[in-house]
Amino acid sequence: MSIFKDISHLLHSNDCVILPEFGAFVLKSKSAYIENNEFFPPSKYVSYNSMLKDNDGLLAKFISEERKISYKKSLKLISLKVFSPYWAKI
Repeated sequence: MSIFKDISHLLHSNDCVILPEFGAFVLKSKSAYIENNEFFPPSKYVSYNSMLKDNDGLLAKFISEERKISYKKSLKLISLKVFSPYWAKI
């Protein structure tokens, strides 16, 4: 599973997933609205915040459990992906 799939999976149950040293993917809510006699239900969309870079442990813990590797190894894997050219073909 790629880092993006891990982040996507986590966003189903969390409003924010931080990719350490890179930034955070944040779920934002959009209210229902009517436009041109058409109803649009409430929805959510993903935004990016480059200011949230400190590791909160959520992504590393998830990767550690999913791939059955140590927490330390999952941090190293994340770091390799973040600092690799072209994201190491995620």
